[in-house]
Amino acid sequence: MSSDGKGHAYIATEGTGENPRSLLRIDLSKGEDQVPEVVAKDIPKVVRGFTIMGDYAWLTDGTYLFRYSLAGGSGQVPSKFKVTTTLEKLEASEDGKFLYFTRQDGGGNESIMRIKMAEAEPEGSPETLAKVAETHVGSIRLDGKGGLYYTAGYPGTSGQPAWLYRISDSGTGQKGAQVMSGKMEELWSLALDENNAFVAGSGAIRRVGLKESPAPVSVINKDPKSFVDEFLDGQGNLYALDQAGVLYRMENAVPSDSVDAPVVVKPAEGAVVAARAEISGTGIAGATVTVKDTTGHVIGETTVAEDGTWKVTPAQDLPTGEMTIVVTQTVDGDTSQEVRRTFTVKAPPAPVDPSKFSQWVLRDLTGDGKGDVLAKDGDSGKLYRFDGNGDGTFSEGAVVKESWDYTQTVAGDFTGDGKADVMAQDGQGRLLLWKGDGSGNLAADPQVVSDWGMEQTTAGDFDNDGKMDVVALDAAKKELKLWRGTGNASAPLADAKFLTKWAGFTQTTASDVDGDGRADLVAEYDGSLKYWHSNGSSSGNPFDKPQFLTRWGAFAGTTSGNFDGDKADDLMAVNGAANQLRLWRSDGQPAAGHNPYPGPQVVHLTIPTNSGEDEKHQATKAETVKTSNHR
Repeated sequence: MSSDGKGHAYIATEGTGENPRSLLRIDLSKGEDQVPEVVAKDIPKVVRGFTIMGDYAWLTDGTYLFRYSLAGGSGQVPSKFKVTTTLEKLEASEDGKFLYFTRQDGGGNESIMRIKMAEAEPEGSPETLAKVAETHVGSIRLDGKGGLYYTAGYPGTSGQPAWLYRISDSGTGQKGAQVMSGKMEELWSLALDENNAFVAGSGAIRRVGLKESPAPVSVINKDPKSFVDEFLDGQGNLYALDQAGVLYRMENAVPSDSVDAPVVVKPAEGAVVAARAEISGTGIAGATVTVKDTTGHVIGETTVAEDGTWKVTPAQDLPTGEMTIVVTQTVDGDTSQEVRRTFTVKAPPAPVDPSKFSQWVLRDLTGDGKGDVLAKDGDSGKLYRFDGNGDGTFSEGAVVKESWDYTQTVAGDFTGDGKADVMAQDGQGRLLLWKGDGSGNLAADPQVVSDWGMEQTTAGDFDNDGKMDVVALDAAKKELKLWRGTGNASAPLADAKFLTKWAGFTQTTASDVDGDGRADLVAEYDGSLKYWHSNGSSSGNPFDKPQFLTRWGAFAGTTSGNFDGDKADDLMAVNGAANQLRLWRSDGQPAAGHNPYPGPQVVHLTIPTNSGEDEKHQATKAETVKTSNHR
């Protein structure tokens, strides 16, 4: 029996009746009713040694080494190697560089040997680490710290003595071994952690304390069964296999006097995280917490704070895909049991190409007082939300709608519930409303607000009555019109009101340029950006005569919102010449001759890698459009 350290046990069966000899995989997270998965069939009739190394299982029938792929399928044909005679008791180094085994000579003596591995194949000739005279080796295990432990005596012979020994895992021709325990009986198998050895035979499982001298031996389980193999799962649980092929688990087999293992809070088991995601949890104040990968590479190390918390942020990107971390804590030289956490590291996000996005909106969609960005990806057709951090940076894009076949997109609280909603025009020329939930999510189905067919649609509270109004261009008549907000969810807009003739203007957006609480109007004309201050009129035209703001070159998608949480709205637009998304922070002082928008900052947005690429040609679920009492 062996374990891959990823929650699976592997057992080589002898086969009975119609069942062939097989290599089976057992999911340790499932119960006893599970059906083991067959990894390989027709394995050697006699298995004298078995171990897992990386992606392979290695077996020996005493003469040859057989290599099976853990993912190769039950009908696979193993690779076969001849390295020496009478191979037994296999053990693999954690880094996959060496395969250890025992060899018996004709005189009844055994040797502990190893052979170098290269690309999952034996390389060169084996070397002898030590000879074990006049006894039989029951099991060998590496401790990962330069030591090899083995049980030796007369395993399987009732009443015969046996001991636990230790030698170096690398020195050749070693004379004598360090005796790690007093005399015990019938040692068949061995499992190790950093502080303890667990030895099993007929009728009992014993614990040997490795950090105390003389090493204490205690019986932790009495049972008439004969346990032939065992392993620890790194979380204090011991798994033992009896002669009948039944696998047992002993929870919390590690004694309570060992250093408690740290608790890993983040990432959660099975979570999908960024390449430098925070790894954090709780532990013993003052302890040193070490986070490694399964190859032993140190990801980070830190000291547990006085409040019992700790945090490690990887200095380098973690490898993409599923990975397992190994976390321990050390107090006064004693190291706890390992805690393993498996999660998936997602690929680094892909940068947004501003030229391929449209329907730009800058508005607080999540209710945290910071402007967020809403935009459509022209490649995938998805509508993304980028949550603002208040400093001109934004989180990785999250898909709000899988398909966005709409134009004239605007956002604001149109229903009077204090939550940002979204309006847009569909292909039939209707203005639709999606209610927001206050967290940036939109209702599954929209409601019809009005027949539309307008252009340059923008939204803002122009009279500061707390209700979101809409301004848009009736292109056929070249008229700019105003629809005042009602705050009524069923009919959020009043009838249209003529404002002024509107020809030659583009990039129209509502923006509270001076921070007085009333949305003003901003638009481009002949390369200049102009500004119409709102006088707050709730009945007439609320806009004063225009003022020049600044030159406005090759910009597109101009929108406005308060990204930093101050009083004045800021501007955002795409610079087509540089293919950059730029953000201008307003100083709130649009006085004559003064540009309230100093030099812009470049905004870098990202979306999940390959987001939508595999799905952009697939059909999406149709929305149900609800009819409201619109005007």
